Amino acid sequence: MIILIGIILTVVLIIVVHYFYFNIYETKAEINLIKDVGNRRVYEVQFKLLNSLGMNIPFRKAEPKIEIIEGNKFVSKIENGFIEVFPTKSEKIVIKIMSKYSIAEEILTINF
Repeated sequence: MIILIGIILTVVLIIVVHYFYFNIYETKAEINLIKDVGNRRVYEVQFKLLNSLGMNIPFRKAEPKIEIIEGNKFVSKIENGFIEVFPTKSEKIVIKIMSKYSIAEEILTINF
């Protein structure tokens, strides 16, 4: 009887850990300036999968799809999560980021 209760509690614990720790609860995108040389800037788009505890999920990755909504003329290339831009003063770039795990797209803005 005690062995059966131990097995049931172990199975319940495994299910709870999987649900709260390994299940995708939210996606989050951030843009960080990597390089600023003259009038050329390189930004890195970091895309994170978060669990219900707000921590990064181990062993899972997502490839975001990056689309430029506004400011195409300032972007020279988008490659592997890096965006190279040639900014001018008082302009902005609006970026839409999606992945297969996102419920809705994320809109991020780079202001110069």
